[in-house]
Amino acid sequence: MENTNKASDQLASIRRLKSLKLDESEKDSDVTTNQGGRTWVLVVILIATAVGGYMIGGLELGDGDSNRASEEANNLGAQLYAAPDDTQIADAGGRTVGGTIIANGYVVAGKMATIASEVTGRLTELKVREGDTVQQGALIAVLDDTLVKAEYEAMASRETSAASAVFVLEEELKDAQQVLDRQERLFEDNLVSESDFLSYRAKVDILNARIDQSRADVETIRRDLSTLAVRLERYQIRAPFSGMIVAENANQGEIVSPVSAGGGFTRTGIYTIVDMGSLRIEVQLNESEYDKVFVGQEVVIRFDAFASTAYRGTVSLLAPTVNRNTAAVAVHVALIGDVSRILPNMSAQLEFTQKDAAN
Repeated sequence: MENTNKASDQLASIRRLKSLKLDESEKDSDVTTNQGGRTWVLVVILIATAVGGYMIGGLELGDGDSNRASEEANNLGAQLYAAPDDTQIADAGGRTVGGTIIANGYVVAGKMATIASEVTGRLTELKVREGDTVQQGALIAVLDDTLVKAEYEAMASRETSAASAVFVLEEELKDAQQVLDRQERLFEDNLVSESDFLSYRAKVDILNARIDQSRADVETIRRDLSTLAVRLERYQIRAPFSGMIVAENANQGEIVSPVSAGGGFTRTGIYTIVDMGSLRIEVQLNESEYDKVFVGQEVVIRFDAFASTAYRGTVSLLAPTVNRNTAAVAVHVALIGDVSRILPNMSAQLEFTQKDAAN
């Protein structure tokens, strides 16, 4: 009777261990590697304790009870160790549930730039603010161009003076040419000496030479003026493409420069602009999932900010390399439809539908 009670108690202990098995509803929950490891160690210890108990008391158990206890322990170990049939954990980026890859990613801009000046100068005016939408070429900031503007105006005055000098010389040439023509007729009639005629011709030749030199001077001044105009334009900061200003990186009155200066008092960027039409989602997938994803594959997207709304997308790019440190491959997903509410750096959950890739 005592042996039967012991056998019953040990069988009851083994059956209580069965109750530690996870419910089916918990199969899809995310479990970290460290937590999973501690769970299996605990289960193995409990099984060993139960099995050891009936082995120690085996001499007191009947053959039928001993065999039944051993069978119960083996079945329990097999059930607890068995992996769920429909869930596989993808180490680098998400999991595969019921044949659908589920992963987390972030919104990034395919076209984004930090707007900086090409020259060093003091920022005198900011014409747009964070959140404003601008068109390509729009004037968005102005640097102090006082010195360059003064140089440009002085050069413009020189150009005007040089052009006037050419005009005066051309008028003198007209008069000298008329005198030369009259002297030539008189020389042909032997009414003037050859030396007088040659002196008038020399005067015309000198005027032609002076005009050529003055015209060359005007062209040189105009080229310098064009160079100064380009320099002056660099003090006008314009949008490189159409988009939204997402950050102001400098304040009015600060010194900005195309290169970083020591001390941290010089700004290298004025604005950050994003083409909102170039937004996409980037996700890292385990390389073992690579053969399940293809360009053009449909993706269902749910953003944390809009949990009740499902967006659509398609795989636009599979990275040509794998990160050896994470064993992950980068996947780009293009957004489809109205994405006016989507912002850069938003987090999203993606479901890659499993359909055969087109040949």
